[in-house]
Amino acid sequence: MWVKKVDTDLYQLQNTPFFAKGLAYLDVVFGKLENGRLMFERVKAPSRHSTYRLYVEAATDVSTAQALFDELNFLGCTYESYTGKSWELFAWDVSASVVDSAYEIFNKGEQQGIWSFEEGHYGGREH
Repeated sequence: MWVKKVDTDLYQLQNTPFFAKGLAYLDVVFGKLENGRLMFERVKAPSRHSTYRLYVEAATDVSTAQALFDELNFLGCTYESYTGKSWELFAWDVSASVVDSAYEIFNKGEQQGIWSFEEGHYGGREH
């Protein structure tokens, strides 16, 4: 995870968490140095962003997902990707203002068999 120090033991997340649940881009968290490594303690100020992870099988041509990715990008969602041996993981950052629309797109891709997805963190809706 990438962070920016904002105060003593306080850090703001600067990327979308791939594997950590309960965290999202721009959350401000408490952290402590242990053996030269910064260790997460807890969230101080949630960003209200949500994190969704899409798993695409390696046999799936990612270009088949491009139209749905374009829809997500149009909403202002961004992603980072990680390639494993048999799959590719996309960690999507979704702001509170578009979470319902983005969720519909994630669900559509899963129903079409393009990917499976999970919610890593739900930050809420913008009212």
